[in-house]
Amino acid sequence: MDTARRLLEAGLTDRYVEGAVAAELITNAQPEADKLAIMKYLIQNYGLLETTGVPVPLTGREMLSERWKELRKVEGKLIDAQIERTFIGFPTADEAAQRLLIVFSSQPNNEMRDFFIANLLADSRVPYLDIPGTHDMVTMSNEQYRTIQKKLAHEIRRIVFIIKSAGVEQRTQRASLLLSVLDSVSDRSEKVVLMANIISVPEMEMERIIKRVAERE
Repeated sequence: MDTARRLLEAGLTDRYVEGAVAAELITNAQPEADKLAIMKYLIQNYGLLETTGVPVPLTGREMLSERWKELRKVEGKLIDAQIERTFIGFPTADEAAQRLLIVFSSQPNNEMRDFFIANLLADSRVPYLDIPGTHDMVTMSNEQYRTIQKKLAHEIRRIVFIIKSAGVEQRTQRASLLLSVLDSVSDRSEKVVLMANIISVPEMEMERIIKRVAERE
C-alpha cells in the first residue's frame, strides 16, 4: 500500500502514465485480496493526499494524445458507463472496489487496463467514500412533501432569503445561518424537506437565468 500512497502523492501530470502505474500495481499484487485493497485505496484517496512530487517508478508505457482521443471516441462511452454503474446505489467502498476490479480484470490488454484506471481516477465520483445513512434514506409522496412544505413556509422563506442575500460576506456565515434554520426543527423528515429546499434554490436560480438569456436571443 505504500507504493500506492507514493503514487498518489507523486502528482503525475500525464493521466495515462499515472493510470499505467496504478494498473501495474493492481495487476502485480498477490493475492487477490491485495488487488482489491489497492483498488479501494486508490478510489478512496485519489486527490485527497498532499502532493510531495517525489518520483515513483514508471512502467515505460505511454500514450500519444492522438491515441487517447481515438480510445475515448471508440471506448470512452462504454468505460464511462461501466464506471457510473459501479457507484449506483451508494455501495460501500469495498463493494465499489470489487465491482471495479471485475471490470478492470475484464480488459483485454495493458493498454485498456491503463486506460480504464486513468479514466476512473479522472471521474468526478472519485475519490469515493462510504456514504452514511444510505440504509435509512427518507422517502415521501408528493402529497406528504407538499404538506410539510406548507407547514414550514416561514422556515423555507428564511432559507431563500439567506441564500439570495448579498449582505453575507463569507460562506461560513451563510452556512451557519442555514444551519440555524435546520436546527430550528427537530423532526428528521422536516429537516430533509428544508435541505431539499436549500438544494433547489440554486437550481431554480440557474433555470431562471437560462430562461432570461433565452428570452433575449
